[in-house]
Amino acid sequence: MYYVMSNQADKHNIKPKDLVRGTHLKEARFYTPNEGMFTCIKSGESIDFKKVNDDYCDCADSTDEPGTSACPDGIFYCSNLPTALNNKHPKRIPSSKINDGICDCCDGSDEYGVKNLLNNLLVSCPNVC
Repeated sequence: MYYVMSNQADKHNIKPKDLVRGTHLKEARFYTPNEGMFTCIKSGESIDFKKVNDDYCDCADSTDEPGTSACPDGIFYCSNLPTALNNKHPKRIPSSKINDGICDCCDGSDEYGVKNLLNNLLVSCPNVC
């Protein structure tokens, strides 16, 4: 049911810049706060929207952490914009690969927070999309 509903996202006018980190454009409508709340997509729990991507897994279905490695079975969508090569389907990787020091996404979007004690980025992934 989740993926059937996600195919209806084209009816909404959601722009790539408005996406929550790690989400796909077709799932973006699920990541729009409703009176400050987020409803876990598959499991249905309701949590404060501030808890989305807070690096703590609150939803049983892991949908509150699309942009972190907090949930063991999460999915991260690289933020590269659709091109003729990927045909509107950005690469998706297991959330465990986020901020692991290895550039898995061609745009480097999976390595945004690996910093040293001086708050300098340790991994710099060039955009090679």
